[in-house]
Amino acid sequence: EQRTSAAGPVLLAMGAQSSRTYRGRGGSEDFVPLVLGEIVDGDPRQALRGSEDDVCAVCIGQLACAPTHSLRQCNHRFHALCLACALQAQQLCPMCRTEVPTEECNKLAAELLADASNAHLAYELLMERKVEDDSIAAEERIIEKIRRDAKAGDDTRIPIFAALLGQGDNHTPQKASRSAAVRVAAVEGLRKLVPAFPREWIGYPHIVVLLQRVSLEEKDSEVRSAALFALREIAPKGDQETMSCLRVVLEGSKADADVRLAAANAIQGLAERGNLSAARAAIVALTDRDPAV
Repeated sequence: EQRTSAAGPVLLAMGAQSSRTYRGRGGSEDFVPLVLGEIVDGDPRQALRGSEDDVCAVCIGQLACAPTHSLRQCNHRFHALCLACALQAQQLCPMCRTEVPTEECNKLAAELLADASNAHLAYELLMERKVEDDSIAAEERIIEKIRRDAKAGDDTRIPIFAALLGQGDNHTPQKASRSAAVRVAAVEGLRKLVPAFPREWIGYPHIVVLLQRVSLEEKDSEVRSAALFALREIAPKGDQETMSCLRVVLEGSKADADVRLAAANAIQGLAERGNLSAARAAIVALTDRDPAV
Protein backbone atom coordinates (compact mmCIF):
# COMPACT_ATOMS: atom_id res chain seq x y z
CA GLU A 1 0.00 0.00 0.00
CA GLN A 2 1.61 3.22 -1.14
CA ARG A 3 1.68 6.07 1.34
CA THR A 4 0.68 9.57 0.23
CA SER A 5 3.57 11.09 2.16
CA ALA A 6 7.04 9.58 2.05
CA ALA A 7 7.91 11.32 5.32
CA GLY A 8 5.08 9.79 7.35
CA PRO A 9 4.99 6.64 9.48
CA VAL A 10 4.30 3.23 7.92
CA LEU A 11 2.89 -0.08 9.11
CA LEU A 12 3.81 -2.84 6.67
CA ALA A 13 3.22 -6.55 7.30
CA MET A 14 5.67 -9.23 6.22
CA GLY A 15 4.33 -12.69 5.38
CA ALA A 16 0.85 -12.06 6.81
CA GLN A 17 -2.45 -12.64 5.06
CA SER A 18 -3.18 -8.94 5.44
CA SER A 19 0.36 -7.97 4.41
CA ARG A 20 1.15 -4.77 2.55
CA THR A 21 4.17 -3.91 0.43
CA TYR A 22 6.30 -0.83 0.01
CA ARG A 23 6.63 0.42 -3.56
CA GLY A 24 10.08 1.86 -4.04
CA ARG A 25 11.27 4.57 -6.40
CA GLY A 26 11.66 2.13 -9.28
CA GLY A 27 8.14 0.79 -8.91
CA SER A 28 9.29 -2.60 -7.58
CA GLU A 29 7.63 -4.17 -4.56
CA ASP A 30 9.76 -5.32 -1.65
CA PHE A 31 8.58 -6.99 1.54
CA VAL A 32 9.43 -5.03 4.64
CA PRO A 33 8.77 -6.11 8.25
CA LEU A 34 6.04 -4.37 10.23
CA VAL A 35 7.41 -0.88 10.55
CA LEU A 36 6.38 1.63 13.19
CA GLY A 37 8.58 4.65 12.78
CA GLU A 38 9.56 7.41 10.42
CA ILE A 39 10.65 6.83 6.82
CA VAL A 40 14.01 8.42 6.18
CA ASP A 41 14.55 9.85 2.69
CA GLY A 42 11.49 7.99 1.42
CA ASP A 43 12.84 4.54 2.24
CA PRO A 44 11.55 2.60 5.31
CA ARG A 45 14.68 0.44 5.29
CA GLN A 46 16.53 3.37 6.83
CA ALA A 47 14.58 2.67 10.02
CA LEU A 48 16.47 -0.62 10.29
CA ARG A 49 19.81 1.08 10.90
CA GLY A 50 21.26 0.38 14.30
CA SER A 51 21.88 -2.65 16.40
CA GLU A 52 19.53 -5.58 15.72
CA ASP A 53 19.80 -6.44 19.40
CA ASP A 54 18.13 -3.14 20.34
CA VAL A 55 15.35 -3.06 17.73
CA CYS A 56 12.18 -5.09 17.26
CA ALA A 57 12.31 -6.43 13.69
CA VAL A 58 8.52 -6.34 13.48
CA CYS A 59 7.77 -2.71 14.35
CA ILE A 60 11.31 -1.29 14.12
CA GLY A 61 10.84 0.28 17.53
CA GLN A 62 13.29 0.11 20.40
CA LEU A 63 12.92 -3.16 22.31
CA ALA A 64 13.28 -1.28 25.59
CA CYS A 65 9.97 0.57 25.08
CA ALA A 66 7.72 -2.48 25.71
CA PRO A 67 7.83 -6.04 27.10
CA THR A 68 9.70 -8.51 24.88
CA HIS A 69 9.64 -12.23 24.14
CA SER A 70 12.45 -14.43 22.79
CA LEU A 71 11.57 -17.46 20.70
CA ARG A 72 13.38 -20.44 22.17
CA GLN A 73 13.55 -22.14 18.75
CA CYS A 74 15.80 -19.47 17.20
CA ASN A 75 16.46 -16.95 20.02
CA HIS A 76 15.10 -14.03 17.99
CA ARG A 77 13.59 -11.38 20.26
CA PHE A 78 10.65 -9.07 19.55
CA HIS A 79 8.11 -6.98 21.40
CA ALA A 80 5.68 -9.51 22.82
CA LEU A 81 2.70 -7.75 21.23
CA CYS A 82 4.35 -7.41 17.82
CA LEU A 83 5.28 -11.09 17.85
CA ALA A 84 1.75 -12.08 18.85
CA CYS A 85 0.34 -10.16 15.88
CA ALA A 86 2.78 -11.85 13.52
CA LEU A 87 2.02 -15.32 14.90
CA GLN A 88 -1.70 -14.63 14.60
CA ALA A 89 -1.15 -14.65 10.82
CA GLN A 90 1.45 -17.45 10.64
CA GLN A 91 3.13 -19.57 13.30
CA LEU A 92 6.57 -18.71 11.95
CA CYS A 93 9.37 -16.53 13.28
CA PRO A 94 9.03 -13.15 11.50
CA MET A 95 12.79 -13.09 10.89
CA CYS A 96 13.98 -16.59 10.01
CA ARG A 97 10.61 -18.30 9.32
CA THR A 98 11.31 -21.06 11.82
CA GLU A 99 8.09 -22.83 12.83
CA VAL A 100 6.81 -21.79 16.25
CA PRO A 101 5.02 -24.59 18.16
CA THR A 102 1.66 -24.16 19.86
CA GLU A 103 3.19 -24.36 23.35
CA GLU A 104 5.34 -21.32 22.59
CA CYS A 105 2.30 -19.40 21.32
CA ASN A 106 0.41 -20.21 24.52
CA LYS A 107 3.32 -19.02 26.64
CA LEU A 108 3.46 -15.77 24.68
CA ALA A 109 -0.29 -15.20 25.03
CA ALA A 110 -0.09 -15.64 28.80
CA GLU A 111 2.79 -13.16 29.02
CA LEU A 112 0.99 -10.65 26.82
CA LEU A 113 -2.17 -10.54 28.92
CA ALA A 114 -0.24 -10.48 32.20
CA ASP A 115 1.63 -7.24 31.46
CA ALA A 116 -0.49 -4.09 31.32
CA SER A 117 2.33 -2.03 29.80
CA ASN A 118 1.58 -3.60 26.40
CA ALA A 119 -1.50 -1.36 26.16
CA HIS A 120 0.47 1.73 25.16
CA LEU A 121 2.27 -0.10 22.33
CA ALA A 122 -1.10 -1.48 21.17
CA TYR A 123 -2.41 2.06 20.94
CA GLU A 124 0.59 3.16 18.88
CA LEU A 125 0.32 0.18 16.53
CA LEU A 126 -3.32 0.98 15.83
CA MET A 127 -2.61 4.67 15.31
CA GLU A 128 0.41 3.77 13.12
CA ARG A 129 2.42 6.51 14.79
CA LYS A 130 3.95 7.47 18.10
CA VAL A 131 1.33 8.74 20.54
CA GLU A 132 2.15 12.18 21.86
CA ASP A 133 -1.17 13.05 23.47
CA ASP A 134 -4.36 11.50 24.79
CA SER A 135 -6.74 14.05 23.29
CA ILE A 136 -10.41 13.33 22.70
CA ALA A 137 -9.80 13.50 18.95
CA ALA A 138 -7.10 10.82 19.23
CA GLU A 139 -9.43 8.61 21.27
CA GLU A 140 -12.16 9.00 18.63
CA ARG A 141 -9.72 8.07 15.85
CA ILE A 142 -8.59 4.94 17.64
CA ILE A 143 -12.19 3.84 18.30
CA GLU A 144 -12.99 4.29 14.61
CA LYS A 145 -9.85 2.33 13.69
CA ILE A 146 -10.82 -0.55 15.99
CA ARG A 147 -14.31 -0.68 14.51
CA ARG A 148 -12.99 -0.51 10.95
CA ASP A 149 -10.47 -3.32 11.51
CA ALA A 150 -13.11 -5.48 13.21
CA LYS A 151 -15.60 -4.91 10.38
CA ALA A 152 -12.93 -5.82 7.83
CA GLY A 153 -12.28 -9.08 9.67
CA ASP A 154 -8.59 -8.28 10.27
CA ASP A 155 -7.86 -11.08 12.74
CA THR A 156 -4.20 -10.00 13.11
CA ARG A 157 -5.59 -7.23 15.33
CA ILE A 158 -6.85 -9.65 18.00
CA PRO A 159 -3.65 -9.46 20.11
CA ILE A 160 -3.74 -5.66 19.91
CA PHE A 161 -7.38 -5.48 21.02
CA ALA A 162 -6.59 -7.89 23.86
CA ALA A 163 -3.57 -5.84 24.95
CA LEU A 164 -5.76 -2.73 25.26
CA LEU A 165 -7.71 -4.63 27.93
CA GLY A 166 -4.78 -6.19 29.77
CA GLN A 167 -4.66 -5.28 33.45
CA GLY A 168 -1.65 -7.29 34.59
CA ASP A 169 -1.39 -9.88 37.33
CA ASN A 170 -0.42 -7.29 39.91
CA HIS A 171 -3.31 -4.99 38.91
CA THR A 172 -1.04 -1.96 38.79
CA PRO A 173 -2.33 1.07 36.86
CA GLN A 174 -1.49 1.09 33.17
CA LYS A 175 1.23 3.44 32.02
CA ALA A 176 -1.18 5.12 29.62
CA SER A 177 -4.67 4.03 30.54
CA ARG A 178 -7.14 4.14 27.66
CA SER A 179 -10.61 5.56 28.11
CA ALA A 180 -13.62 3.39 28.83
CA ALA A 181 -14.87 4.06 25.28
CA VAL A 182 -11.67 2.63 23.78
CA ARG A 183 -11.87 -0.44 26.01
CA VAL A 184 -15.52 -0.99 25.05
CA ALA A 185 -14.53 -0.78 21.39
CA ALA A 186 -11.73 -3.30 21.99
CA VAL A 187 -14.17 -5.74 23.63
CA GLU A 188 -16.61 -5.35 20.75
CA GLY A 189 -13.78 -5.91 18.31
CA LEU A 190 -12.96 -9.22 20.00
CA ARG A 191 -16.66 -10.13 20.01
CA LYS A 192 -16.80 -9.70 16.24
CA LEU A 193 -13.50 -11.38 15.32
CA VAL A 194 -13.04 -14.30 17.72
CA PRO A 195 -16.25 -16.31 16.97
CA ALA A 196 -15.06 -16.76 13.37
CA PHE A 197 -12.30 -19.09 14.59
CA PRO A 198 -12.79 -22.81 15.28
CA ARG A 199 -12.96 -23.78 18.95
CA GLU A 200 -9.59 -25.52 18.57
CA TRP A 201 -7.85 -22.17 17.91
CA ILE A 202 -5.06 -21.78 20.48
CA GLY A 203 -6.07 -18.23 21.33
CA TYR A 204 -9.61 -19.12 22.44
CA PRO A 205 -8.94 -19.96 26.11
CA HIS A 206 -6.77 -16.86 26.56
CA ILE A 207 -9.47 -14.54 25.19
CA VAL A 208 -12.12 -16.19 27.39
CA VAL A 209 -9.94 -15.75 30.50
CA LEU A 210 -9.29 -12.12 29.56
CA LEU A 211 -13.03 -11.39 29.20
CA GLN A 212 -13.72 -13.14 32.52
CA ARG A 213 -11.14 -10.93 34.22
CA VAL A 214 -12.54 -7.76 32.68
CA SER A 215 -16.04 -8.81 33.77
CA LEU A 216 -14.86 -9.24 37.35
CA GLU A 217 -12.27 -6.49 37.80
CA GLU A 218 -13.08 -3.63 35.43
CA LYS A 219 -14.26 -0.51 37.27
CA ASP A 220 -16.35 0.93 34.43
CA SER A 221 -19.83 -0.62 34.21
CA GLU A 222 -20.11 -0.14 30.45
CA VAL A 223 -16.88 -2.05 29.84
CA ARG A 224 -17.97 -4.82 32.21
CA SER A 225 -21.33 -5.14 30.44
CA ALA A 226 -19.61 -5.28 27.04
CA ALA A 227 -17.29 -8.04 28.30
CA LEU A 228 -20.24 -10.04 29.62
CA PHE A 229 -22.08 -9.78 26.30
CA ALA A 230 -18.88 -10.91 24.56
CA LEU A 231 -18.56 -13.88 26.93
CA ARG A 232 -22.05 -14.99 25.95
CA GLU A 233 -20.94 -15.23 22.31
CA ILE A 234 -17.37 -16.44 22.77
CA ALA A 235 -17.22 -18.73 25.84
CA PRO A 236 -17.93 -22.45 25.36
CA LYS A 237 -21.43 -23.58 26.28
CA GLY A 238 -21.61 -24.75 29.88
CA ASP A 239 -18.04 -23.66 30.64
CA GLN A 240 -17.61 -24.07 34.41
CA GLU A 241 -15.11 -21.23 34.86
CA THR A 242 -17.32 -18.82 32.95
CA MET A 243 -20.38 -19.82 34.97
CA SER A 244 -18.45 -19.29 38.20
CA CYS A 245 -17.38 -15.87 36.94
CA LEU A 246 -20.99 -14.93 36.15
CA ARG A 247 -22.12 -16.06 39.60
CA VAL A 248 -19.46 -13.92 41.28
CA VAL A 249 -20.53 -10.91 39.20
CA LEU A 250 -24.14 -11.39 40.34
CA GLU A 251 -23.10 -11.78 43.97
CA GLY A 252 -20.90 -8.68 43.93
CA SER A 253 -22.18 -5.66 45.81
CA LYS A 254 -20.54 -3.17 43.40
CA ALA A 255 -22.17 -4.42 40.19
CA ASP A 256 -24.98 -2.16 39.02
CA ALA A 257 -28.26 -3.40 37.50
CA ASP A 258 -27.01 -3.24 33.90
CA VAL A 259 -23.95 -5.36 34.73
CA ARG A 260 -26.02 -7.93 36.62
CA LEU A 261 -28.54 -8.08 33.77
CA ALA A 262 -25.71 -8.68 31.29
CA ALA A 263 -24.44 -11.51 33.51
CA ALA A 264 -27.92 -13.05 33.67
CA ASN A 265 -28.23 -12.84 29.87
CA ALA A 266 -24.86 -14.59 29.55
CA ILE A 267 -26.06 -17.39 31.85
CA GLN A 268 -29.17 -17.76 29.72
CA GLY A 269 -27.11 -17.99 26.55
CA LEU A 270 -24.43 -20.38 27.85
CA ALA A 271 -26.42 -22.71 30.13
CA GLU A 272 -26.82 -26.34 29.17
CA ARG A 273 -29.34 -28.82 30.54
CA GLY A 274 -27.95 -30.65 33.55
CA ASN A 275 -25.10 -28.16 34.07
CA LEU A 276 -24.68 -27.69 37.84
CA SER A 277 -22.53 -24.55 37.57
CA ALA A 278 -25.16 -22.89 35.38
CA ALA A 279 -27.92 -23.90 37.82
CA ARG A 280 -26.05 -22.34 40.75
CA ALA A 281 -25.49 -19.10 38.82
CA ALA A 282 -29.15 -19.02 37.76
CA ILE A 283 -30.30 -19.41 41.36
CA VAL A 284 -28.25 -16.34 42.32
CA ALA A 285 -29.87 -14.43 39.42
CA LEU A 286 -33.35 -15.49 40.55
CA THR A 287 -32.74 -13.98 44.00
CA ASP A 288 -31.58 -10.65 42.58
CA ARG A 289 -33.30 -7.56 43.89
CA ASP A 290 -33.96 -6.31 40.33
CA PRO A 291 -36.96 -8.04 38.67
CA ALA A 292 -35.37 -7.61 35.22
CA VAL A 293 -32.43 -9.77 36.32
